[in-house]
Amino acid sequence: MIADRAQVETLLRSLTAQQRAALVLRYWFDLEHSEIAAELGVAPGTARSLVSRGLQAARAQNTKPEASHER
Repeated sequence: MIADRAQVETLLRSLTAQQRAALVLRYWFDLEHSEIAAELGVAPGTARSLVSRGLQAARAQNTKPEASHER
């Protein structure tokens, strides 16, 4: 579980620029994949992949032992 804003920022910084942009557009601005594609200048399938892979990368980063605040 993500504890705070600083942790979210750290997770976002660990992503590629396109993954970060896709996630921000999807979850902060609530855009559909077709709208994300238009904003990023990519195909809709690519936008979907960027969101999916960005989430996977963020989850993987968040589950690393050093990312956990529990002891």
